Amino acid sequence: SHLRTDLPLGRRIQRLMQHGIAVFAAHTNLDSAVGGVNDVLARLIGLSDVRMLERSEEGEESVPSLGRMGLMPDPMPIDEFAAHVKAVLPVNYVRLVKADSHPVQRVAVCGGSAADLIPKAAFLGADTYVTGDVRYHDAQKAIEMGLHVIDAGHFGTEFPVVHAMHELLAEELRRVRHGADVELIEDTAAKDVFTIL
Repeated sequence: SHLRTDLPLGRRIQRLMQHGIAVFAAHTNLDSAVGGVNDVLARLIGLSDVRMLERSEEGEESVPSLGRMGLMPDPMPIDEFAAHVKAVLPVNYVRLVKADSHPVQRVAVCGGSAADLIPKAAFLGADTYVTGDVRYHDAQKAIEMGLHVIDAGHFGTEFPVVHAMHELLAEELRRVRHGADVELIEDTAAKDVFTIL
């Protein structure tokens, strides 16, 4: 209903409008979608037998929802698993919350900021949870529930979907474009806004 061009978002929208550029912005729907943020995160970590962490109901149908849970091929110590997560995601560090010394095998994931799913992950039998933006009291709650937590950051858990979407769109365009000239540009330059000193 109004546009504040004196603010950063408004200026960006104004430039897009001036150049006739349409924008499709996927956020929570891309988190939930099959093949979206959480499926990409589960795949990169190496989970098998992946299923929805929770489901939403729309009428009679069950639709994809936030979070995934799956199994690591073999149990591993939590420190080794944390190092593995750091290696496969675009991060320079992860924060580790150790519940105790139990090994990692049943892992729940939810990209972005999803500490609110800690109780759900524990209730469904996860021994470890990977997400971002975990607050101190959420970490304490996880320890009380016996759940290891890897906080790989908001950026680190969501940005991998960009490459996956580029590949998906490229394949779909090859299949349907019938000679149309479409250029796909993948963001490979984005960085986490946080720097650790």
